[in-house]
Amino acid sequence: MSGAETIETTTLAERYRRACETWSDIHEHLPLLAELAAKGDVVVELGVRTGFSTVAWLYGLPEHGRLFSVDIAPRPDLPDDPRWTFIRGDDTDPDTIAQLPARADVVFIDTSHDYHHTVRELELYRWIVKPGGVIVCHDTDLEHPNGIVGPAYPVRRAIAEFCASTGWRWENRRNCFGLGIIHAPETTAARSDCYSDAMNPELRARRWLPAAGLLEPAVARVVWKTLLLAQWRGECFRDNHVPTAAAITNAALTDALLLELRPRIEAIAGCRLVPTYSYARLYFHGDAFIRHSDRASCEVSVSINVGRDGGTASLWFPPDTEVAMGEGDGVVYLGCETDHWRERFVGHAMGQLLLHYVVAGGAHAAEYFDGNRDRFPPSIVAGAEADEM
Repeated sequence: MSGAETIETTTLAERYRRACETWSDIHEHLPLLAELAAKGDVVVELGVRTGFSTVAWLYGLPEHGRLFSVDIAPRPDLPDDPRWTFIRGDDTDPDTIAQLPARADVVFIDTSHDYHHTVRELELYRWIVKPGGVIVCHDTDLEHPNGIVGPAYPVRRAIAEFCASTGWRWENRRNCFGLGIIHAPETTAARSDCYSDAMNPELRARRWLPAAGLLEPAVARVVWKTLLLAQWRGECFRDNHVPTAAAITNAALTDALLLELRPRIEAIAGCRLVPTYSYARLYFHGDAFIRHSDRASCEVSVSINVGRDGGTASLWFPPDTEVAMGEGDGVVYLGCETDHWRERFVGHAMGQLLLHYVVAGGAHAAEYFDGNRDRFPPSIVAGAEADEM
């Protein structure tokens, strides 16, 4: 059943027809948006304004589909639709990203058109796109968007640079200020061809990047409850870093997540990675972690909050920057290059999942699997060894 046959059929169909027939800066592209929506289940729309594109996405979406729209301005005057969620906020804010789904068939970008902002959006949202999905960017043919200072054709330039660094392909549709369509690879098997061997320059420069929604809430809660059960059963150990906390390392569950999340972390890091080890720690009231850097096995590390009872889940970086995390949110950082620490925890309990990797073929590639190949089946070890060469 198409979107035109769901709730408020006449209103939505009539709004869509009028939007296609009435001049706007995007009206000629609306049929394509509806067509893209009809091919998938989930659309993330960044930039709404008066809602012309929103109407097209809803018209094309199947009955079971979902549309998530983000804008810094108030919600447009459109009827409610059970498939539509509007989020008011900055699309690069971790709190906003945390409210979005982990995967989408289409990500639509029609926001500030600032070059640097568009580069940031592409880097943040590419990991959401499913294999074979698309990122759609409006206004590729705008040479100098109103109020924007920077290079000419900023959206087109950001797309071209993004595709050059990732290997993704794109096409440009003319009319109505241009529409760029970026195609994600069809399968994750093409992963080694999708990412540049050079690390994400923003990660290299800052040495850490927030990464919202790395774990879906249900998965995060499973890890959180696993930690609590392991502590209650006496299956945890105490380490000399935080002697009052409880920890587990290289458990089957955490190692499975080490492998499962690797493509997502590669997308953020911009380079191929080889897993080293996994760790999880349960902090209690008053626990803190002194300022430190990590060993070579932690070249690219990820800290993910899996749950807490009170307090704030945060990791700190120089000079004095707090990165707060909600359930399932994380931060990717260069563990052996940047200092990091945790301030004293003021809640009752907090769980953090730590996943560690090294860059394939890099200076620390010999640290793969942290020297313990027997933790994984031979097929996985062979693939990692091929990456390490």
